[in-house]
Amino acid sequence: SRIKRPFSRMLSKHNAILPFEPGGEASLEFLCNKNEAALFAMGTHTKKRPDNLMLGRIFDEKLLDIVELGVQDFVSLDEAALHLPKGSATMRVGSKPLLIFQGDQWEHGGEVMERLRNLLLDFFNGAEPKHITLSGVDHVITVTALGGGAEQPRIKLRHYHVELSRSKIPSAAPQVTLHAIGASMDLSVRRSQIAPDTLWKDALRVPRQARPKKQKNVSRDEWGDKRGRVYLQKQNLDNLQVKKMKALRSSPGEDENEAGERAED
Repeated sequence: SRIKRPFSRMLSKHNAILPFEPGGEASLEFLCNKNEAALFAMGTHTKKRPDNLMLGRIFDEKLLDIVELGVQDFVSLDEAALHLPKGSATMRVGSKPLLIFQGDQWEHGGEVMERLRNLLLDFFNGAEPKHITLSGVDHVITVTALGGGAEQPRIKLRHYHVELSRSKIPSAAPQVTLHAIGASMDLSVRRSQIAPDTLWKDALRVPRQARPKKQKNVSRDEWGDKRGRVYLQKQNLDNLQVKKMKALRSSPGEDENEAGERAED
């Protein structure tokens, strides 16, 4: 929850939730709908399945999909902070991480691995920015899938802080140094419940009201204000009546002099 702060809410009360059992997802759906949460992460620990982590999503107030993962070699943020160099910064609150997925298992490991990658993208994906500054990328999350064939895939999740320093080569990109800041862990897929294709297509559908409407010659500036361009016909400015200021009016003497000059001509 500290990585997702302030876009997350942690519930510490003990609830006996068994989402993989028949009817066990009702209490989970109730808590998610009560807190208006479309994503959830739940940790459990039993003798049969120790150090258990469940990630899932809610769609239309019902459970869409859920993946159960076994956790090993867990390193928390506080433990990783003890090994950081003095004076090194950590991630800013509300900042968006850079996600890197490595390994062929994400594409060739079956439907569960594809949905798990999509689920992790939803978890750590924030608002989509139009422009990205190099100094704004302050932490990176790498998710590496190992194994293949009959072997159960192993997933290594690592979290790093990005430190930028001046490069020794002039006019070059800054030098990048990564510091492990946690949380990091090794994961293994235990159980999963994937949404059917029809329900999955409904979840991916964008409502018509949410689709951006294209307006001709209308745009928005960097502050979000609407800017429009209007085309008019060519105007005849010769007959345009403009109120004359008193300071610009000619005196009677000047009118007589102008009339005399015209007569001499």
